[in-house]
Amino acid sequence: MLREPDFGRVLDGYVAFRPAFPAALFEPILAVVPVERRQRAVDLGAGTGNSIFPLLPHFKDLIAVEPDLLMAQELRGRVPGIILFTGCIYRT
Repeated sequence: MLREPDFGRVLDGYVAFRPAFPAALFEPILAVVPVERRQRAVDLGAGTGNSIFPLLPHFKDLIAVEPDLLMAQELRGRVPGIILFTGCIYRT
C-alpha cells in the first residue's frame, strides 16, 4: 500500500542535514535550455527548495509541487513568491 510522503515529521533534521546540490548538477539542464526559453521551470517534489535555489537566477518563474504540507510551508518561507502547489497523487 502506498502512503503519503511525510518528510515534514523530520523537517528540522532534513533542513539541518540535507546537503545542497552541487552547481554542476544543473549545468546540463542549463546547457540544453536556451536563455530565451527559460521562462518557467517546474520542480516536482520540491521539498524545502534545494533544487530551486540554483535555478532561481536562470528562470523567470519557478513552479514547485510539494506533497508534504510541512515541507511546503518551509519552502514558502525560504522562497517567498514561489508558485507553489501542494498535493499528492496518492489522494483521491
